[in-house]
Amino acid sequence: MNSLHELQRECRKAFSGGDPAPLLPSLVDNNGIPAVTRVRVYQNNARETYRKTLLNSYPVVERLVGDACFRSLSLKYASIHPSISGDLQYFGRSYDEFLDAEYGGSDYDYLADVARLEWAIEEALLAPASSGLDLGALAELSEADYPQLVFTFSSSLRILHSNYPILSIWRANQGDNEERVNMNSAAQSVFVHRVGDEAELQVVETGTFELARVLLPGLSLGEALHELPDDLDFDLSRALQSLMVSGCLDSFSISKR
Repeated sequence: MNSLHELQRECRKAFSGGDPAPLLPSLVDNNGIPAVTRVRVYQNNARETYRKTLLNSYPVVERLVGDACFRSLSLKYASIHPSISGDLQYFGRSYDEFLDAEYGGSDYDYLADVARLEWAIEEALLAPASSGLDLGALAELSEADYPQLVFTFSSSLRILHSNYPILSIWRANQGDNEERVNMNSAAQSVFVHRVGDEAELQVVETGTFELARVLLPGLSLGEALHELPDDLDFDLSRALQSLMVSGCLDSFSISKR
């Protein structure tokens, strides 16, 4: 081995479950315990660290697939998406894509969307809580200003749409709850945002979800309406009212463009 970088690379491979041969026998001393056994101690520690990190982020996925399957998935995920940081906070950020690759198109297709919901909760809890919209000031606007309205959303807000009842699945797998969910029931659009020290999750109507989706990048209300799907049948006033009382809006301004 010619450099520290190469040594570090081989250690990472070996400790993550790869072939320990490049480290043996010259770099790991037996000293009463076989060198390969010493490496396996690190391998086991790494496996457990990765598994526990993913479990902290995805407890519902673990409950749905079972401990043995989750362990196996954790090993495979770590081999495909190794941590690139000493901080494991974001180690699981690609887990939904991984589950898509593993189960997409199968009877377990919904697992990736459940993982997306769990990651949205994780991100929401790390973001600042919403300061709340001043509804009184908004009520004072004239109707002529409505098309130029630009809303600022809570930085903790995450929006998700799934063809599966993902929030119902998530709620059915909390604590000792053993509620059964009809997997063929309605699709769900979900808002996740932080309120105090908790994550608030709510199912919203399709119109509310689509309106939030087009407003989030900073478009004015008038501009956003042109970005909505042509076949969307919804009540704009109802969708706006739903957004305003959701707690997901921080402020508003009037666009000058």
